[in-house]
Amino acid sequence: MQTRPRKMLLALLVACAVTLVTSCATGSRVVLVTMTTEVDGTPTDLLRIGPGTKAPVYFWDGEQWILAHNNVTLPEGWLVIPPPPTDKEGGTGNE
Repeated sequence: MQTRPRKMLLALLVACAVTLVTSCATGSRVVLVTMTTEVDGTPTDLLRIGPGTKAPVYFWDGEQWILAHNNVTLPEGWLVIPPPPTDKEGGTGNE
């Protein structure tokens, strides 16, 4: 009678191990890295929006960037371009 509980425990352990391995092995991760630019200032690390992306966005009020409080649906295929680097005074160096 003791072999049946052992078999059930073994089956449970195998199922947990398989679930853990497949969830870790099949996952993908995106890491955003610092901006790199060509000599002319063109960004080289563009990203493209995927399907079903919703996020808060910043908008320009004429003086500064303001973070919106609501999520916006971003159209699939739009490009995301990192902001230009700033100098010590907060300017972009293009003024």
